[in-house]
Amino acid sequence: MKAHDFLAKLARSLTARAPDAGPGSELRTATRWTSYMTERILDVAGAANAHVCAKTIPRENEVHERAEYLFDFTLYKSGWKDYSLPIVLIEHENQWNEAAFLRDFWKLMLGYAPLRVMFGYVKSNENAGSLVGRIRAEAQTSSWTYPGDTEDLVLIGHEGMGALDWHILHRSAGSSDWKDCSLPAL
Repeated sequence: MKAHDFLAKLARSLTARAPDAGPGSELRTATRWTSYMTERILDVAGAANAHVCAKTIPRENEVHERAEYLFDFTLYKSGWKDYSLPIVLIEHENQWNEAAFLRDFWKLMLGYAPLRVMFGYVKSNENAGSLVGRIRAEAQTSSWTYPGDTEDLVLIGHEGMGALDWHILHRSAGSSDWKDCSLPAL
């Protein structure tokens, strides 16, 4: 799955099932937000005819596997076999702090799949700029190298955001530049 395909499928799911921002909504606790985002990722996988392995999958799910293989979500082609290469690796860090985000982001960068996706959160939209700057600085000043055939996405959310109000960075295959992008219009 390519980054733009992932974002289009995610945008459709977020639009169809936008969270309630009122008291008691999915936005109020990390556990409820993780459940909400698990459902969005299951929607993406369903639209891509992919199989998901994740610890946060509800027990009653018969299509996907309730297990974690190092990453929060691992997507495989339908009909996958043991030891198959995943098509998407996803980390979803909802501790709302930069250190936790960067730790999971680093872990994701060690994994290999054609698409790697990082979800993280900050207190405000303004704080997203700081995190974006940190990602770009690390990419330029460290010895990070990227597999030539792997794309990366970073989606940063913030408290009080609308369903589509993510700050998104995209790193194209073959590049080390992190560029701003957005969810496609539907």
